[in-house]
Amino acid sequence: MIDSFMNKKRFQQIQELLLAERQKILEGPLTDIAVLAEKREKLVETLMENGPEISLANLEVLKRESQHNQRLLQASITGMNEAQAIIAQQRKAQTSMGTYTQEGHRFETPTLAETNDRRA
Repeated sequence: MIDSFMNKKRFQQIQELLLAERQKILEGPLTDIAVLAEKREKLVETLMENGPEISLANLEVLKRESQHNQRLLQASITGMNEAQAIIAQQRKAQTSMGTYTQEGHRFETPTLAETNDRRA
C-alpha cells in the first residue's frame, strides 16, 4: 500500500517535471532543461527499481508527454539551426559582392578587404 502511494507520488513528480521541461522548451532558457532532465531520470530510476507497480495507463501518459517534449525540443533545435544559417548568409552578404558572368554563372567579386589595392 505504501509502495503504491510512493509510486503514485513519484509518477506525479515525473509528470510535473515533464511539464516544467515543456515550459522551459517553449519559454527558455534551454540550459535549464539539463537540470530538469537529470532530476527526471533519477525519479524514473527509483520508480523502476520498485518493480512494476506503475500502471500501464500511467506509463502511457509519461510516454506521450515525453514524446511531446522531444518533438518540441527537436523543433527548437531545427529552428536555431535555421536561424544560424540565415545569420551566416546575412554576414556573407555584408562582406561579399557577387555578380554574374556572361554565361550566367555567379562570380564572387573580391571585397576591398580582399584586394591588394592600397591607395594613398
